[in-house]
Amino acid sequence: MTKTNIGEFIAALRKSSGYTQQEVADRLGVSNKTVSSWETGASCPDISMLPSIAELFGVTCDELLRGERIPADEPPQIAERKREKALAFRTARYKNSASTAALVSVGLSAAGVLLTLVLGIGANRSNLGFWIGTIFLLAAVLTVCIWCGRIRFLAFCGGEEESPTELRGYIFRMQGRALLFCAAAFGFILPHAFAPSSNAGMFLYSALTWGAYCAAAAFLLAGLIYLIVKTYSRAFPAEQQEKRRRTLRHALFTFGPATLLTVGWVIFATYWVDTYDGHSPAWLVFLFFAVPVLLFAAAATAFFLCRRAYKRRKQ
Repeated sequence: MTKTNIGEFIAALRKSSGYTQQEVADRLGVSNKTVSSWETGASCPDISMLPSIAELFGVTCDELLRGERIPADEPPQIAERKREKALAFRTARYKNSASTAALVSVGLSAAGVLLTLVLGIGANRSNLGFWIGTIFLLAAVLTVCIWCGRIRFLAFCGGEEESPTELRGYIFRMQGRALLFCAAAFGFILPHAFAPSSNAGMFLYSALTWGAYCAAAAFLLAGLIYLIVKTYSRAFPAEQQEKRRRTLRHALFTFGPATLLTVGWVIFATYWVDTYDGHSPAWLVFLFFAVPVLLFAAAATAFFLCRRAYKRRKQ
């Protein structure tokens, strides 16, 4: 707002209305020189005069202060397109942020696995490597959880316009996949925690073999939990819930036999371990992963079979 802009605007309004400076002065109760000083920018109308000037020329006080007419509201179609464009841009920004959070988490997990292998195999400090790797994995879990939680708050609880529903599902998937990778990474470094002593390391073959199996077992168990949480999560539309339930049932029915085969492989592999005793990696894997997974898969399968039979009988 400047005196010149206001003066030029008043002059343009006066001329378009067909008034002379004297007529304007008479209507406003001021002198001709006062109106002239307004139009030349030598002075500015008193704020108490603005409503009278606005009423005389059919404008608003805001338009007088801005020195120009404020354009009328945009057509609804144009405003809606702009709103949708802004919403799409913000959604893409949140998706990129969620993807970045997942990548950072995966990078921390990979760094933890690499450090564990270097310390366990290269420096013969498997126990130390396991704990350092665990610290990196905890940092990875906290990073993706806090980061994705912040994105959810900004997108849905931060006072902005409602974001699309599919954004909730995307954030959930990115966070879930990062946590699945963290679970697999933890399983991979777990055998290093059971090295005979703090100064002993694992051979490359043993570290990779048992690490790969533990990673697979941890991934299967975490994947099952992920499917259960995803099935009953509010991050996805309610109309897709039945489809997710069918997916969960199919996963459970295939998970049971796969677990039985895996346990059989573990039992067979223990006879080929040179350090065959109660503290061998094979038996530790069997006790801490295979047995709980097997029992859970069997119980879940029995539950869904009984539930299906009950529904059929009820129908």
